[in-house]
Amino acid sequence: MADPVYLALLGSAEYFRTSTPPNYRLAIQCLQAILTIRLPPLIEAKVHLFLGRLYTQHTTNIDMASMHLDKACHLAQMPDDIKLESLCLLAKIYLNQNQFASSITLLQQAYDLSSQQPYWHCRIIFQIINIYHSQEDYNTSIYYTDRGIEFCVRINALFCQILFQLTKAMLRLSLKDYVDAQNLLKPCLDRINSLQGNFSHIETLRIFYLVLHISCSCFGLGQIKSSKNALMQLQQSIQNLASRPEEEAYLVTNPLEQFVWLSRDHLNVLVYLLTVFHSMLSGRLEKALKYADKAQAQIEQIKNVDHSPFLMAVEMLFYECRIQSHLIFGNKSVAIKEINVLCRLHNTSNPINNSNAIQRTLTLHALLGFYATSLNFNEAAEAQVISKI
Repeated sequence: MADPVYLALLGSAEYFRTSTPPNYRLAIQCLQAILTIRLPPLIEAKVHLFLGRLYTQHTTNIDMASMHLDKACHLAQMPDDIKLESLCLLAKIYLNQNQFASSITLLQQAYDLSSQQPYWHCRIIFQIINIYHSQEDYNTSIYYTDRGIEFCVRINALFCQILFQLTKAMLRLSLKDYVDAQNLLKPCLDRINSLQGNFSHIETLRIFYLVLHISCSCFGLGQIKSSKNALMQLQQSIQNLASRPEEEAYLVTNPLEQFVWLSRDHLNVLVYLLTVFHSMLSGRLEKALKYADKAQAQIEQIKNVDHSPFLMAVEMLFYECRIQSHLIFGNKSVAIKEINVLCRLHNTSNPINNSNAIQRTLTLHALLGFYATSLNFNEAAEAQVISKI
């Protein structure tokens, strides 16, 4: 029978964690008090994992987070959920500290341990793919997507198999291999249409497919007119998703169908971005500005609770589109104000790799050169172009 003190402290920790507003400090204190009780190793490992989660997600005390997760790893049985989650969280901590090799070492260990646990195996593969992608090592990322596809075919997990195939197509797009990306996308829509289960998750998968399809055909292969129907389907899909209660996304019984590409808020912003890009390429700059303004209003709302690098990167892309449109329309005073905002965003952003930072700097020089040209300041424009080169 469980120790009543342990149960009381655990219940109190959960109460403080889920109260409104949450009191994470008291939740941590309750869990730390549990560790003063003599407990079986598995229970102690679980408490260390709970503490590691709280420290990782709700504090800046990385040392305490690492210590508790490390203890959870050593106390946990081999392999179980506690050990695998602890390894994944530790890997994230190392990656945030730019310790790429240490992060990959932990995930490789988790990958080897999880082969008999489908949910964890797929989750770990996705995490490995994400890390290599952040380092622009696309070939290794593709290697692991292939491992994911093979694993899902073997265990007959169609939802996850499609998600891995879409991920592989996205990586091919990153390599500008548009023909291969298109071939990877071709069978995906029929497979998505054949899925049964949670509507929100299936629709999210459809949105992922449509985003990649438009990116490949319109922005990669230049098929702007023929992409319009796909864009309309994408806009309809995001409306379909918005019409469903958010709680529906959590009503999933199969763990392998719990993976979500992006949150609803991020998907909405991304659809706006593709609409703006498509409008600009079609020469409809007024429409592009209209949607960029709508997107910016939504981003401002999301930023109150979300400061993700994804959102920052997308916001900067919107500003780039707005600045170009304003300069073409001759709205020079508005353009330079927005260039100033873009510079501030660039300086406060934390790009996932040095290549991204360089690309953003080059874009700023190009926009400043464009602005200088609009004022007939040719020497200043030339200086910006030289800086870009």
